[in-house]
Amino acid sequence: MICFNAQNEKKAFRAFRREQPAYSQEKKYKDKELERLLNAFKDKHKSIEKYLCSDKGVFLMNIDGAIASEVVKYFTDMNEPILSVHDSFICREQFKDELTRVMNEVVSETLQGYIVGIKANKIVVDLSSRITNGIINVSKRKDLYFNRTKDEYRYEGYLSRWSEHRYWLHMIEDPIYTST
Repeated sequence: MICFNAQNEKKAFRAFRREQPAYSQEKKYKDKELERLLNAFKDKHKSIEKYLCSDKGVFLMNIDGAIASEVVKYFTDMNEPILSVHDSFICREQFKDELTRVMNEVVSETLQGYIVGIKANKIVVDLSSRITNGIINVSKRKDLYFNRTKDEYRYEGYLSRWSEHRYWLHMIEDPIYTST
């Protein structure tokens, strides 16, 4: 995301280093090393190359916001509660399929027919045991977080993308990640 938000490569590299933990190897990368990584990424992803280091981040966030606004409006017009969390939504379980359909329709309309193929998250958390007089008790929400299953820590899609990313980094000279 840094490269979408930065006006040029120099600013992207500065922003990258600024976000790294103190004394980390990544914080020590020189512009030449980061340029090599960025060029390898551009070679791999030609279709988005023109958007990198071009200050397009705000433009893309505006599109994302317009999509989210339309999804929220759809459910609000139905008097159905929905919450947005970054690029995701939380709704009642019985509306999960409708939410997925609406998200795909709004994305397609906003992106002039482009189909993304959004799929519903498989995780459904039953909070019925925490409801008292119609109100969800969230004061002990911490136990839900710490006692979640391993599947809830890292979703399959994330793990797949992370694996592909690590593989890609190993395809360039001097990879920054070692096999684990």
